[in-house]
Amino acid sequence: MKPAHWLAAGLLLCSLAAPGVAVEPGPVVGAPAPSFELGSLDGATVSLESLRDKFVVLHFGTGW
Repeated sequence: MKPAHWLAAGLLLCSLAAPGVAVEPGPVVGAPAPSFELGSLDGATVSLESLRDKFVVLHFGTGW
């Protein structure tokens, strides 16, 4: 058996061995974003809820 086949078989067994583990659903297109808070550059805390009815752009990128 190839190593990739062993890995696939192991993952399948792990998923079958944990039947009580709940899987959280992912985001739904068109649904409101979950509420969160972030620190701003001036030290204040900004919540997404405080920006309701305003245009908000979220950029999740890297700085490599």
